Amino acid sequence: MTCEGLSSIPYFDGLKFRGCPLCRMINDLERKTIKDILYELTLEYSVRIKFINSQGLCPYHAWLLLDIAKETGEKLGASMIYESVLKAYVDKIDKVIEGDETKCFICENVRGFEKYYIEIFSNCINQRGLQDYEKSEGIFCVKHFNSLINSPNFKLRKEFLKIQKDKLNSLHKKLKSYIDKHDYRNEDPITEDEESAIDLTIEALKGYKTSLSFNTIIPEKRRKFSLK
Repeated sequence: MTCEGLSSIPYFDGLKFRGCPLCRMINDLERKTIKDILYELTLEYSVRIKFINSQGLCPYHAWLLLDIAKETGEKLGASMIYESVLKAYVDKIDKVIEGDETKCFICENVRGFEKYYIEIFSNCINQRGLQDYEKSEGIFCVKHFNSLINSPNFKLRKEFLKIQKDKLNSLHKKLKSYIDKHDYRNEDPITEDEESAIDLTIEALKGYKTSLSFNTIIPEKRRKFSLK
């Protein structure tokens, strides 16, 4: 895969963000997927079946869908989808439910794209060098930094490590400055970068707010039950 044309778009788009480029791309993908469902696919039979089979998505994506529905005025569409899910569940609640995991189809889609994005970033860094990342305000989170630096074909490990360390040291300096400026003797104003340092620190350590950050527990198997 070469880093040019359409294949390079996620790379350059990701580097526009202040936080982890890969996390932010995944967050955009999740939100776009849900918006597409709410805008265009609420009546699509195949989509309804996916919702029913997943029992309404994982908790993270179910609540994200509702948040986006409220933000965009698509609460009716969300209600129509979940009316189908609720009815399907009620109809079978008195029957034996055979176990198989309830899989969220958005999670599965996101995990596939995460691998694709890691491959793109790895190839683009190999071909273009690290100047794009070094100049950007982005900082890869621990998970995605490790994924990239451990990629089989990644060539610039030593250089990548140095730039990542420099970015983290700079972030630490801003966070420490934010703390120090709360001293009653301080007269300097807190800058915007210092104010946001805690947000970026948590993102650098734990990743941005995506399903990949929150859904780390293996999905439960549906319990077999029946009413006697």
